[in-house]
Amino acid sequence: MPLDTRRENDLAALARAVDSNTLAVWLVNRHHPYGTVSTVGTWHASMTELPGLTLAAVNEAFQRSDDLTGR
Repeated sequence: MPLDTRRENDLAALARAVDSNTLAVWLVNRHHPYGTVSTVGTWHASMTELPGLTLAAVNEAFQRSDDLTGR
């Protein structure tokens, strides 16, 4: 998974890389090892670019992550 200039997941690059043969994408939100977090708006905008039957899964399971509260 490429990173952007802020060391966040480059979700636009991901959306361009998948095609109709892609069954699923699985990502973590807090990026390891940098700890950067993508916003809900960024996720939604990028995931709408995926082919219609591609499953998008995001793992946001962190015990101590105040910046993910309410998501």
